[in-house]
Formats: sequence, C-alpha cells, structure tokens
Amino acid sequence: MNCAEFALAKHGLIDRELPEAQARDALAHAADCAACAAALQDLEGVRTALLAAAEQEWSAGARVRVVGALLEAAAREGEETRPTDMGLTGPVLTLIATDAIPGALAG
Repeated sequence: MNCAEFALAKHGLIDRELPEAQARDALAHAADCAACAAALQDLEGVRTALLAAAEQEWSAGARVRVVGALLEAAAREGEETRPTDMGLTGPVLTLIATDAIPGALAG
C-alpha cells in the first residue's frame, strides 16, 4: 500500500470497516510511513473525542451551538459547508483541536 491508497483507506480502518487483508496492509504501511502513522493517530484522537462527546449529556441548546461552531470554523477556513454535508474533516478536526465542542456542549 502507498500513501495515496492509505489516504483512501484510513477512515475505513478507523471505523473498523476494512476487510482484514486491507486493514493489515494499511497498518503495515503506517508502521513504515511516519506521515501516515501521524494521520492515523490524529484520526484515532478524533474518534476517541467524538465517542467521549457522545457519552455526555447534551443541554437543550447544545446541538444548535455545536452546529453554529462548526459553521463558524468552516467559514474561518474558507469552506462552503452546510450542516447536512458535515463529515469528520476540516471544521470538526479544528473544533476538536481547539476544544470548541466541549465548550459548546457546556454552554
């Protein structure tokens, strides 16, 4: 597996959706490639943070604040984003890195 193939496979790897052979190949590549290992570690951190956030109790306005924070982060990064297209990229990574989601949940 090369870096381009790993980039396509890493989300399936994190979500445990890859066939066993492909997961083995991706992990072997990450073991030999520092950049892909770092990308995998970042995604694991995102997954862990999202799972932790999902276990928290949400206040009545938390969802509105989180979506608003996501849209603000997207605007800061110059992305055109609608709430219906938000995935685990760009704005979400930015928010987790800056603790905006926990702040929005607590508010």
